[in-house]
Amino acid sequence: FALPSAFSCVLLAALPIVHRRLCESARPWPYAILLAAITTCVFLARSYAAVLLFAGYWWVDVWIRHPRFRRTVLIPAVVLIGLSIVFLRPESLLNFSSPTNPIRLRADNWAAAGSEFLSAPVFGVGPGNFGLLFGAHSSGLTETRYAHGFHMTVLAETGLLGLAAWLALTGCFVLWLIRCAPLYGPSLAIIFLYGMVDIVFELPSLRFLFFTLIGLSAARA
Repeated sequence: FALPSAFSCVLLAALPIVHRRLCESARPWPYAILLAAITTCVFLARSYAAVLLFAGYWWVDVWIRHPRFRRTVLIPAVVLIGLSIVFLRPESLLNFSSPTNPIRLRADNWAAAGSEFLSAPVFGVGPGNFGLLFGAHSSGLTETRYAHGFHMTVLAETGLLGLAAWLALTGCFVLWLIRCAPLYGPSLAIIFLYGMVDIVFELPSLRFLFFTLIGLSAARA
């Protein structure tokens, strides 16, 4: 994998599928081992976004399937997030002046995307041009030329018209997930949410994974 975030995204996409197999299988122990391996690797990848989505998945699962334990599971989820802050990369997260600080990184990249959008608010700066124009619109404190948020990439490159079309398409996609994708829907939702805060749809491997799952869901429907 080119980036730890790509590795984390694949792990998180597999999480709901393995979890469902674990619950339905007559021999759950292989899936339990695989689930433990996924959990370990998610933390070893040292991605805050991945840990947040990991904790969020389990909290949403309990919220839907076990309403009585909603408040009970909230405490472990918060503790998990707190431990991730302490043990993963505290020197990066707690130092807001560092260019590798994940919050600072996204703030700077999103500010650059906003600046590009303001330079061409209707049609944007053109598909694929975010990275080319990045230097003219950034403060020079970020480590990549990705927006770290696909919605911000869409806004900068295609403007208000492109954003409106993307939001309409996203709404249709969410409705389709609810109605037609019970098995792969959670995995698709995780990949989509991950793409809002990290580099996902910019990577061919993760785009391939996303649309492959859509194809499998359509075939099952």
